[in-house]
Formats: sequence, structure tokens, C-alpha cells
Amino acid sequence: MPLQWFATGSGHLLARNLQREYAKLHAIDTDVVRYYAVMRAFTELTFKISLKAESRATGIVRRMPTWKPEQCARYFRSRTGVSIDLA
Repeated sequence: MPLQWFATGSGHLLARNLQREYAKLHAIDTDVVRYYAVMRAFTELTFKISLKAESRATGIVRRMPTWKPEQCARYFRSRTGVSIDLA
């Protein structure tokens, strides 16, 4: 887990630095950034749900990418106010 936390923290730092440098060249619409962040979380969520279904159907468990479905759903809810029922 410490390696995952380090990688996540490093990713956030890199993203902030990239955004700051890009903003020096072009205006950044925060609503657009927020939209794409939410869509990315939703895309990850659907991928992970299908991965879990595949694992149940085949018995072959593939490694889950960084965020778990519950984390994607929480992120989506925190940004949109819309809850996703994972039951």
C-alpha cells in the first residue's frame, strides 16, 4: 500500500504541475476539467464492474486497477451529488 500511496501522491503532484504550466499558455475551463474527471471515474467504474462480473463468470481473477468500484462511485458522488448503487 505505501507504494500505491506514493504513486497516487506523485500523480496528483504531476497533474497539478502540468495544469499550472498549461494554464500559463492557455485558459483552463474548470467546468470542462471537472466534467472529464467525472467521466473518467464513471468509465473506470464500468470497467471494474465488468471485470468483477468476468471474474465471477470465469473464476479467473485479474488484477484490479488502482481504484476499486466503491472509490470510483464515491468520487463520482462527491463531484456530481449523484449516488451510484453498486449492489
